[in-house]
Amino acid sequence: MFPAVPILFERSAAFDDKLGQLMRRGGDDLEAVAPVVREIVADVRRSGEEAVRRYVDAFERRTPARLVMTGNTGPFSDLVPMGSGRVVAARRRRRRRSTLRVHTIHPEVRRPRLSWSSGSLVRRGR
Repeated sequence: MFPAVPILFERSAAFDDKLGQLMRRGGDDLEAVAPVVREIVADVRRSGEEAVRRYVDAFERRTPARLVMTGNTGPFSDLVPMGSGRVVAARRRRRRRSTLRVHTIHPEVRRPRLSWSSGSLVRRGR
């Protein structure tokens, strides 16, 4: 579970206070955490994947199945691979529907279909 993030509205006293805090923060905050970050990096260099897993567990409270992810790593990557025919066909249908919608609303964007025939460019269709 992620910590709650406060929602602040511009032109409110809470927003102005928080903005002031952030602007005063400066580089001191970075120097305060630098030793801890150096220690974590050194630990990962020494212990490798084992250290990464420990820190993911400590900071994110989860245990990843794999540390390196390749290809599509989106939230639905395990359901349908990106290269699958179903996904490609669905994209093609959505693109076609969008094109038809644009052509219906803006007929001036329709371009004549051109093709090669006997070594020359010819217009086909309407």
